[in-house]
Amino acid sequence: RHDEAIACFDKVLGLNASDSEAWNGKGMALADKGDLSGSLVCLQMASKLDPLNPGAWNNEGVVLREQGKYQEALERFDKALLLDPNNQAAQTNRNNTLQDMNRIVQLGTGRA
Repeated sequence: RHDEAIACFDKVLGLNASDSEAWNGKGMALADKGDLSGSLVCLQMASKLDPLNPGAWNNEGVVLREQGKYQEALERFDKALLLDPNNQAAQTNRNNTLQDMNRIVQLGTGRA
């Protein structure tokens, strides 16, 4: 059903390429499908079109975390929390990312 959702978002974007929610939705559908690179492009467009939307920043952070880009992910979660300090999803994602970074440091890989 991801392909159907993506096709629907593409139709909306064909009518209105500046619909940040459609970019956000398409980005999350692509992420669910496993296309993290495509997802990130869409989510970055959503954040660019609506920079005051904490959900878009949070979702961008989720994909960056999945890609192992922890510092960039933290920046996105922090942006979401700056816009909405009570955003539980962004706070949870931020905490989980910090835990991931801590595990990497403890393992001595130095990726964080």
